[in-house]
Amino acid sequence: AAGSAVIRYIQEHDLARHSELVGQHLRERLQELQRVHPQLGDVRGRGLMLGVEIVDPAGVPDTLGHPPYNPALASAIQRECLKRGLILELGGRHGSVVRFLPPLIITHEEVEQVAGIFARAVSVALAAC
Repeated sequence: AAGSAVIRYIQEHDLARHSELVGQHLRERLQELQRVHPQLGDVRGRGLMLGVEIVDPAGVPDTLGHPPYNPALASAIQRECLKRGLILELGGRHGSVVRFLPPLIITHEEVEQVAGIFARAVSVALAAC
């Protein structure tokens, strides 16, 4: 019964489309930050499941030209986000990808809050490193 109710809610509220639209909004906000902070590498994912690779732009690039991963900075960003009430996971190679996994019902306004917290956390973590 609970499973049927969840599926019905997802269909009635078109959460697949909602997550696509709101996820695109979050991606755009992350890409804006990426243009300001070269430590934010690839922004990737689908819908609301997004990740931001944290890199060392001053490090020696690999054979494909990608800057090295920066797991220490990723951890610092994660800690600063947590201090501000935003829980993010780390994953990817060397734990250098900050993962955003918000609920499917997140609003555009809440995405703005998430992006603001993340921006402040990145600035503080960069200043400390």
